Amino acid sequence: MRLYHLTRIGEALASNPVSNPSDARRIAYFMRRHGNRATSEEIQEFVVSGQQMQDAMRSLLRVKAVTVVG
Repeated sequence: MRLYHLTRIGEALASNPVSNPSDARRIAYFMRRHGNRATSEEIQEFVVSGQQMQDAMRSLLRVKAVTVVG
C-alpha cells in the first residue's frame, strides 16, 4: 500500500475542473476532497484501478502533482 500526498501543483490542478477529466485529474479531485491524501487502495476502490491507475499516478508524479509519502 502506498500513501500519496497532493502537492501545491496538484491542488491547483484539482481546483480547475474540466468537462471531460482524465484519470489523473479524477484522482487529483478525489485526493483534494479527502484531505489531500489517499492510499493506492482507496484510489483503486473509488476512482480508477489497474493499469489505468498506474499510468495516471505516473503522470501525476512526473509533473510533481503528488508525492509518495509511504
